[in-house]
Amino acid sequence: MNFKVILLVMVSIILISCYAPFSPEQARNQIEKQIGVKPEETFEIKLNGAPMKLAKFVASEIADEDVNFAGVKRIDLAIYEVPMGKKVDFKGINHRGWDKVVGLNSEKGSIVIFLRTNAKSFADMVIFAQQSQKVLYGRLKGNFSSELASKLKKTFEEDGIGSLKDKLQHFDE
Repeated sequence: MNFKVILLVMVSIILISCYAPFSPEQARNQIEKQIGVKPEETFEIKLNGAPMKLAKFVASEIADEDVNFAGVKRIDLAIYEVPMGKKVDFKGINHRGWDKVVGLNSEKGSIVIFLRTNAKSFADMVIFAQQSQKVLYGRLKGNFSSELASKLKKTFEEDGIGSLKDKLQHFDE
């Protein structure tokens, strides 16, 4: 084997280990790891690729105009039930390669938002929120304004996890 190939493989392994992947499954595993009990899945939806194109097509047909969900290319949304009194420590979530832009702990609950940016806007966002016995995981991929994270934080502060779920599920920025 040549030295360049070995070096390329080593650099690839290092780069892969410097990235924190997010998905509903990984969120569920992180919650289970922290609270010691498998959370009960109450709601989970993943839309990307062909299913997202189909959803946009159907919405466009119903609305009789072009609908693109404000530039959203991927939506993952999950809500898990955890036992009473169990808290997820969002500080313990691996977020290498992501910027933490919102972190809030209050009596109502807690929320954290991570972003990955491109040159002019952000293109990938992950949200974790907890209120009483519910933990929300959400991921949006697309082209978004820089104010979206603060709008989602405000939604959570004012109306809680249910409104945050609705905002993410019926995304219109």
